[in-house]
Amino acid sequence: MSPSSPVTFGALESPALCERCHPVLMDDSIDDFIEEESASSDSAVTLRHKAEGEGELIMLGSPCQWRDSLPSLPVLAESSTNGCHLCTFIREHIIKRGIDYRGDVYINGGYIWGADRDVFGSKPNEEGLVFWRCEVYKHPEQEFLAAITFNIESDDDNVTDWLRVDDKRRPRLLDPANVDWIKYELKRCQNDCDHVKEDTAFIPTRLIDIGSTDLDVPRLVTSDILHEENEGNLRGVEYATLSYCWGSREDAAEQLKTTRKNLSEHLEGIPLDFMSPVGYLGERAPGLDLPFQSKRRESVRGTYTFFPSSDDRKPIWNSSSLINDLKQAVWETRGWTFQENMLSTRLLFIGPGLWHFACENGSTSENSYVNLGSVVHGSLRPLVNIAREPKPTDPIEVWRRVRNAYARWEEILEIQTRSWSYRDDLLAGIAGLAEECAKITEDTYLAGLWMNDLQHGLVWEMLNPDVGTLETVLRQKRDQKPYVGPSWSWVSQLRPFEVLPCRRYNVDNPRPQEKLSNNQKLMSLSDTLPTHVRAEYTITGIHMDLQWRSPFGRLNPGSYLRMHASLADFPSDVNIEPKRKGNPPIGYFSDGSGLCMFDWSRLEKDRAMFLL
Repeated sequence: MSPSSPVTFGALESPALCERCHPVLMDDSIDDFIEEESASSDSAVTLRHKAEGEGELIMLGSPCQWRDSLPSLPVLAESSTNGCHLCTFIREHIIKRGIDYRGDVYINGGYIWGADRDVFGSKPNEEGLVFWRCEVYKHPEQEFLAAITFNIESDDDNVTDWLRVDDKRRPRLLDPANVDWIKYELKRCQNDCDHVKEDTAFIPTRLIDIGSTDLDVPRLVTSDILHEENEGNLRGVEYATLSYCWGSREDAAEQLKTTRKNLSEHLEGIPLDFMSPVGYLGERAPGLDLPFQSKRRESVRGTYTFFPSSDDRKPIWNSSSLINDLKQAVWETRGWTFQENMLSTRLLFIGPGLWHFACENGSTSENSYVNLGSVVHGSLRPLVNIAREPKPTDPIEVWRRVRNAYARWEEILEIQTRSWSYRDDLLAGIAGLAEECAKITEDTYLAGLWMNDLQHGLVWEMLNPDVGTLETVLRQKRDQKPYVGPSWSWVSQLRPFEVLPCRRYNVDNPRPQEKLSNNQKLMSLSDTLPTHVRAEYTITGIHMDLQWRSPFGRLNPGSYLRMHASLADFPSDVNIEPKRKGNPPIGYFSDGSGLCMFDWSRLEKDRAMFLL
């Protein structure tokens, strides 16, 4: 029989498969499997691999293998023409992957059992048949080129319990079952999660009232209208914000906007079809359905489906659907969405593949995968909660709270990895977070830094400085375009940098690791104490030239900071080590006393050097 000749399996209405693709049919009869009780259900029995709990990925059975050539993959194309659905599916996704290579390739694909998707370590690993992974190599060199990972989901309860796969996503994003699931998760979070809620009557100037029934037409409402309709009591008004990327100018021009011309029309009603995000919530790309019949238990039979999950362009491919969807989303790369994420108590993500609901207590996806603990907010979200709590009466607790706020604020530096259409939006794009931090520290905000924490905030270094001299660097700093903030603040930098002084130090060796069970994660902890970095300067003048009234917003070029501090001569001449790949040029004191870093990569020897 030709490898490309189709073989059909009609009993479970499965797709046609060629001989090469036959190993994709899961076989649970091998000796490496055993039957045990399910940890998630009192009555269900589940399939387990003998190597589970050892912390390693388990590759199952014989992989599917192909030899072909890029870019057109003619072997897979021929098999696809002959009716093999797996060859069709794999070829489509490899071509979509866009591998920058022309020539012969070797492709293999196989099941991965027990891959731990909980990268944050919030719960024991209870994963079963998690992924089917397809890898592409140069042939005959066997040099890795690319990989695509497919999530496995099923809507058959017996299959889901037996193989421990995810529930199957719905064919449409706005499927009624998904709408019910979203409503349930929102209500569950409101009732069960003890989130700190700000006691405020603030509402935006304009909102879209979606009504209370399916027959209601959405309409634009202003805060004045809401005041009248609610008799001035706005504390019970709940609203959600849409955080998304406008896209290109051409895309943005086609999106729904309220203008002076259509304001009165929108106050009467806005047809749902006019709201552009709704238009994209249609049919999903289909996955590949495969039959499964257990050889151990006759009652366990049904289908499961492959859905593309991630590829090798993501640093962690064996992570949850939520993390994979975020890594693929432009939303995660933009500047304004950073603050919108951190300030939100609850988030509902429309991912490329799934709906996801997240709050500080955890997240759950449409396919029933659950993460315990916050996976999207990071360390800055607690600032918002702390700011809403009553101020402690104990001075020591106040000091700890302020110290904690300063330490968490350093996470704001991630904003420098985000993209901006207008870079001078940066300070405005973190103003809300800065305002929350100021409520805790009661400190003066200085263009991303804090007046009482400058011994930490001012000490940062460029990781890969520009080529040039001191004079060229000074010219660039004086002529900053666009102007974001003063040169002594990290907000002025375009290149990567890092903050130098650590705020805590380890006081002993890591605590011994403790293993609680075969599938419990291991963690080592160290006791730490605050470092003794202290201020040895006196601030004599501050002026933040604000564009608006808010002390947290955009600045004009006239902002400055004056201080008195000691200067010391360099202890010796400096020898600059040439820049190497991945490493900046480093200056070494010739007397061996230490090293120094510069904001430029060519040193002028005749310039006097001082240490602050």
